[in-house]
Amino acid sequence: MQLDVNGHVYPQAQEQTLREAMVQRPSSSDWSVTLEGANGDFLQAFARAGEHFCLSTREQGACADGLVPLRAEDALAALQDYLIGGSHWRDAIAWRQPPRAPGSTQSPDDPGGQDITDWAAAAREEWQAAREGREIPLAPGQMSPLTLAATLFVLALCGWGALQIWGGLHRHARALPWPWDSGAGLALGAAALVVTLLCAMGLWAQWLWARRLAQWQAVPGRIEAAQAASAADTGIDNLQYDLRAQLRYSFTWQGRQHSGSRIGAGPEGGGLRTTQTLQRYPVGSQVTVYVNPQDPRQTLLEPGLPEHWARDAVRLLLGLWLLAWTLAALVRGAGQWLQAHPAWLAQAREPRLAALAGGMGLLTLLIVLAGLRQRLRAAQWPVVAGVVTFSGVRSQAVQFSGSQTTMYQARVEYRYEVGGQAYTGWKLGLAPAAASDRGAAQAKAARYPEGKAVQVRYNPQEPGQAYVENSSALQWIAMLLAGLALCGVALYQAGLV
Repeated sequence: MQLDVNGHVYPQAQEQTLREAMVQRPSSSDWSVTLEGANGDFLQAFARAGEHFCLSTREQGACADGLVPLRAEDALAALQDYLIGGSHWRDAIAWRQPPRAPGSTQSPDDPGGQDITDWAAAAREEWQAAREGREIPLAPGQMSPLTLAATLFVLALCGWGALQIWGGLHRHARALPWPWDSGAGLALGAAALVVTLLCAMGLWAQWLWARRLAQWQAVPGRIEAAQAASAADTGIDNLQYDLRAQLRYSFTWQGRQHSGSRIGAGPEGGGLRTTQTLQRYPVGSQVTVYVNPQDPRQTLLEPGLPEHWARDAVRLLLGLWLLAWTLAALVRGAGQWLQAHPAWLAQAREPRLAALAGGMGLLTLLIVLAGLRQRLRAAQWPVVAGVVTFSGVRSQAVQFSGSQTTMYQARVEYRYEVGGQAYTGWKLGLAPAAASDRGAAQAKAARYPEGKAVQVRYNPQEPGQAYVENSSALQWIAMLLAGLALCGVALYQAGLV
C-alpha cells in the first residue's frame, strides 16, 4: 500500500510516516493524505480550513464521501486502521450513498449524477420501475430524477410562455392593478411569481419524501458524538447561521453494527436551532433510528416534515409578495411624484446618480446601525474559558480585472463549554474577518497558538454564537463616514445643496 502526502508518494506506507505527515501538516486547507492499495482502492483525508478533515474512499470501484467532518486525531485513527487492513474505519463516520462503479449506469439512489447522460438513464430507470409497481429508494431530501425532469420541463414551459406573453403584458401594463402597472412593477411581480413556484415545488418534494419515509423501519440507537461545528468552509463568516449540529449515532441492523449522522429529511437546521438540537440529543442518550430497509446506510432520527412547516412556508411567501409589492410601490410612487413635481427634477444635476448614491448611503447607514446594536448587545454576553484547538491561515483565490490574486485570512478555532455541552467556535470578532496579505494573516494567527487559553464571550440564548476579541471601532467609523459621504453625494446630485 502506498502513501500519497499531497502529491509526494511513498511507495511503501509506514505508520510512522503517516503520523508525521498528519502532525506536520500545513495550515492551508488545500492539503490531503491518501492511502491507496494495489487494486486502486483508497482512503483519503482532505483538510478543511481548520482542524477538521473530510474522508473519501473507493472500494471495488464504488466511491463514497463522509457526511461529517472528522477532527485530525479521528481522521488519523481511521487512516491507521485502514493501513493495517482493519474495518473499524468504516464505522468512524457515516458515508454518503456510494455512486456507481466506473462503466456502470448511475443508480437512482445515488444523490448525484456525473453528467446529463447518467441523469437521463436514472430517470428512465425510475420510470420503468414506476410502470412495474416498484419504488426506487432515494437519499433523504433528494429529488428523484423523474421529478427533476418534470420540474425542468415545467420551468421550461413557463419560461416559453412568459416570453410569449411578456410583450403583450408589457404593452398593456397600465391595465394591471397598482403598483404593477409599470415595467418595473411587472418585472418584480414576475420574479416573485417564479420564486413562489420554486418554493411550492420544493415543499411538494418534501411532502413526497415524508410519505416515503413513513415506510422506513424504526430501530433503537445511541448517540455516540455530538458537537456544534462549522457546516462548510464557505469563506463567508456568519455568526448566526454557520454552525450546525453534527451528530454520530450507532444502531444494529440485521445483526451488524452501523452508524449514521443525518438528523432530518430536509436541510439540517443551523443557527438558532443548533443548541436546541444538541440539547435533544446528548451524548449517550438512547434514540430511535429510522432505517431504509432497502439500504441501511440511509438513516434518520426525525422523519417527516419540520414542525409548523406549512405556517412557515405561508409566512415566507407572504413576506416575499409584501416585499415585491413594497418595492414596486416605491418605484411607481417615485415615478408619479417626479411627474407631479417637474421643477424638482429640473434642478437635479444627475437624478440617476442621486438615486443610486442615496440608496447605497442609506443601506450603509442601516448596516452600521445594525452592527452597533449587535455590538452593544454582545458586550453584555457572559464569558467562559476556552482553548485554541487550531491556528493557521486560509488562502483564497480572487479574480479581479481579469487577473487572479490570492488573499489570506487568519483561521483560528477554539473549544469551550456551556452547560456541559462542548462547542467549537472560529469567530475572533463580531465583524467578518477581513482578507489581507499573507504576513498580516500569519501575524494575527500567531497571536492565537494552539493550546492558548482564551476568554470566550457567548450568546446566552444561543451558546453557539461566540467571539474572543472586540472588533476595532475604526471599521464602524469608516463605514459611517462612507454612508454619510454617499448621502452627501446624493443630496448634491439631487440639487438640494
